[in-house]
Amino acid sequence: MKAIELKIELIKKGWSQKDAATALGIHQVYMNQLCNGRRKSRRTATRIMLLPPYKEYLKFAGRGA
Repeated sequence: MKAIELKIELIKKGWSQKDAATALGIHQVYMNQLCNGRRKSRRTATRIMLLPPYKEYLKFAGRGA
């Protein structure tokens, strides 16, 4: 998975890097490194691709949208 694909997926689903990192339980700096191609992790990339749209996540988490 290329870094640009991760960025596009986050944007399409309405996630910021910070919010996605929090939802996945990883540090925001690590998320930034993944999205900019400085780090690679197939496992984390898969988890990013499986994130629901941000608004759905907020409803599920009980935070409203």
